[in-house]
Amino acid sequence: MIKAPDLTRTEVIKLNAVCDGKLNLAGVNLQGIDLSALNLSGANLEGANLSKAYLSGTNLSGANLNGAILTGANLFNAKLEGTFLMKANLMYTNLQNANCESAQLEDANLQSANLRGAYFELANLKGAYLFNAKLEGTYLMKANLNYANLTGATHSEANLEGAKTEGVTGYNQ
Repeated sequence: MIKAPDLTRTEVIKLNAVCDGKLNLAGVNLQGIDLSALNLSGANLEGANLSKAYLSGTNLSGANLNGAILTGANLFNAKLEGTFLMKANLMYTNLQNANCESAQLEDANLQSANLRGAYFELANLKGAYLFNAKLEGTYLMKANLNYANLTGATHSEANLEGAKTEGVTGYNQ
């Protein structure tokens, strides 16, 4: 059962304007909310519930989403440079064409996520769970994939040049 979000899009926009880039929505339920194309860079969304949220084109660069729930969220073409997503739940999330350069995704759950064409250069995916993830055409240059689980992941045409792959399971070059 989907619970109504604690805030509306309009309320988030107003809060963001008065917080001068220091928006704090840690632990808030934003399930199913449309925050597409907003600038939420640097926001604190640690532990927030963003399940099925629409974040297409949203700028979340440098935001703290550690432990956040983003199951089934749409982050198509989102900006996530330097974003903190450690231990975040990104199952079934659409990250197609997202820019995740230098993002911190250590121990994140990306099971069945769509990462096609996403950019993860220098990203930290150490211990990430990428079971059945779609990685076709994904840029993972110099990314840290140590101890990640890629079982069942599709990765044709993915660029892993210079990536760290020690202890990776399910990856066949």
